[in-house]
Amino acid sequence: MKIMREHHFTEFVIRINDNKWMGITTHVRLAQAQQRIGLSSSIIIAEPNSLINWDMDRNLNFSVLKEMKLQLYSFNASRLNDTWMDTYQATSLNQIFEDIVLSCDEKQSAKLRKSFLLRSQKTLIFTSLLQLLTPDNKLLSWPNLKLLHNLPAQGHVPIWFKSLEHSIFFSDQSTLIRISVAPLLSPIMLNVNDSPNLY
Repeated sequence: MKIMREHHFTEFVIRINDNKWMGITTHVRLAQAQQRIGLSSSIIIAEPNSLINWDMDRNLNFSVLKEMKLQLYSFNASRLNDTWMDTYQATSLNQIFEDIVLSCDEKQSAKLRKSFLLRSQKTLIFTSLLQLLTPDNKLLSWPNLKLLHNLPAQGHVPIWFKSLEHSIFFSDQSTLIRISVAPLLSPIMLNVNDSPNLY
């Protein structure tokens, strides 16, 4: 098991540094995972607690990266370009849902994560809270969001959005303002003694 894991780690490092088709494919799959779990900054330099509770059985690159993060491998962001970063520099939906599930039981937590993870292709654009707010810092309704982003009119309000509405409704308004407009801090690199640096 250990040998197989180390093999996956080595292969991942090779693929992520490759400038040809293999590397492009790896980056695409990681970018897809980044959107799926609602990260507004690069998944490569994300903190382990942003990944640990999410599972994507059909995305091996994400599974390997998550395992490497849990083993405290360090990644260098010097080669990342702006395409890895969301244009909405605000609190990520990933961070918000990690806070929401703290008050949920195991069954509710799993249901919420599944709803968010399996959201439709067109709603993968939503990765930060700022995208869901009006200019005066109020949460848009689901119908208004669909209208604003030209999403299909049919369909029920998804579980993940209902949970977000409930959480914000019962939060103090000043807290919402602080969350939505606070800029992201510069990424802090994870440095662990004797752990390899990638890139």
